[in-house]
This record gives sequence, C-alpha cells and structure tokens, in this order.
Amino acid sequence: MWHRLDRWFRGVVLRLHVEALVLAIPVLVLVLPIRKLLRALTPKRLMRVYRGIGPDRIVALVARRLRHPWLMRRTRCLRQSLASFHLMRLAGIPAVLHFAVYPFSQQRSRAHCWVTSCGTSWTAEPEQPFAVVLVHPGE
Repeated sequence: MWHRLDRWFRGVVLRLHVEALVLAIPVLVLVLPIRKLLRALTPKRLMRVYRGIGPDRIVALVARRLRHPWLMRRTRCLRQSLASFHLMRLAGIPAVLHFAVYPFSQQRSRAHCWVTSCGTSWTAEPEQPFAVVLVHPGE
C-alpha cells in the first residue's frame, strides 16, 4: 500500500512540476543567456526524485501539456526539450540535449533542439540536414 501511495504522490508532484516548468521556461529563456539557462535546468548530478518514472512517461506528460502552447509557439522543440531534459535528469536518466541549425534552410525555423538518452531520441530529431552546434552536457 505504501508503495502505491508513494508512486501516486510522485506522479502528482511530477504533473505539478511539468506545469510549473513549462510556464517558467519562456521567462527563463528571455532573461538568461544559454549557458546560465542550461546550468539552471541541469541538476548537479543525476537525481532520483522521480525514480521509476520512465522517459516515455515524462516526455508524454510534457508533450501533452504543450499540445496547445500560448507562449513560445515557434520554439516548441526548445521548450519541450528543456523541460524533458530537466525532468529526465531528476529521474536519474542520463539525458543529453542537442542543439542544431539547418545550414541551407529557407524556412523561418532555422534551428532545432532534441533530447536523447543512451542512444535513443526521446523528442523529435531534425527532419532535414543539420549541423550540431551544442551538446549538453558535453561528452
């Protein structure tokens, strides 16, 4: 019984954390340079706050919350990747953020961000040729 209650409580806390995080990220992106933003969203070490919660559930919760964004509409990948990265690291998952640009793009969106862990992409990878400009945390 205690195990079920603990799992339920961590699920509720995770959903509240997702809600707060996706509301805070647009503000953080505006006021912090990228280096400080990444430092703020990267736990000092892999944590176990959300232990037992898989990356698929974390990414699904973040994606569901961002289904109809009213802030950062054109940078949805950044918001989803930053939130997923932060929460996955808090679950003890060694998540890695990738930032890339589309060198020959004629489209408005010329950059993309995604999260991987142990060789698996958890958010959408770029759909066209790209050049990786930053990997965090660095290998």
